[in-house]
Amino acid sequence: MLAGTDILDFPENSHYQVNFSCQYIGGPIWIFAVKIHTHRQGRLASLYRVRKRSIGPNQVQLIFKGNPQEFQSFNKLPLKIFVGDTDYLIGKCVYDNDDGSNIRER
Repeated sequence: MLAGTDILDFPENSHYQVNFSCQYIGGPIWIFAVKIHTHRQGRLASLYRVRKRSIGPNQVQLIFKGNPQEFQSFNKLPLKIFVGDTDYLIGKCVYDNDDGSNIRER
């Protein structure tokens, strides 16, 4: 599974949050590892599973949260995460453009 954004255009000296989501349609799968990549401006990456069909404490489950600068390989999760038909995967990446560059990612 792959998720991402099309174009990011960061103003100089900005703190910027990018959200993304996708609905999984298919047979059951288990997520056992994740890989996050945000280029050098990324400061925080989070990934969640949202169950559309249930209400309660298990509706939103954190899959991964961390500093994307600390790793560039697949990271094994402590527990496998079940993803079923119609579940959503949502994420958030936070970027900082501290050096005043005009940054444009495609």
